[in-house]
Amino acid sequence: MGCNAINRSCSLFHGLFSCIHCCPSSIYHIINNNGTGLKTGTDDNTNTTLNKVTISGNKYRGIDGLKNATLDSCEISYNEFGGLKELNNVDIQNSVISYNTILKADGGSSGAGIYGMTSPMSLTNVLIEHNKTIDGYGGGIFLSLPTDNMILENVTIRYNYALRGGGIC
Repeated sequence: MGCNAINRSCSLFHGLFSCIHCCPSSIYHIINNNGTGLKTGTDDNTNTTLNKVTISGNKYRGIDGLKNATLDSCEISYNEFGGLKELNNVDIQNSVISYNTILKADGGSSGAGIYGMTSPMSLTNVLIEHNKTIDGYGGGIFLSLPTDNMILENVTIRYNYALRGGGIC
């Protein structure tokens, strides 16, 4: 049995979920929120692990501003303004990032799956598919800055759409 944060905003400060901190289970569902599913506010000295978290159906990004973290066995899907944004020193493993969309035609809406990764960064056993931006770059992944020290291992990037770089730009 998991913990649901349905139709509620969630925040992550200093490694703790503010909306679901009392739940004993390690399986969480952050779905159908009227904004970002998980907006983070961690500092440089905090390491966070999200394990078996589903973040889906949010009106803005699934996760925004994640730093010094590991996502393991997570699903980030069906978020209306993209899956993940502004990742800094994040490892994603055994996870799926799919069916996230950016359908606003403003000429700068990029990175429907992942927008902006700062190194070091690693993706291991990750599936990135069916993410779509109609007016931007990088349907699967958009690298907003040059990224050194990035590791992709057993990553499948397929069926993503963008004006340029459907998979990665």
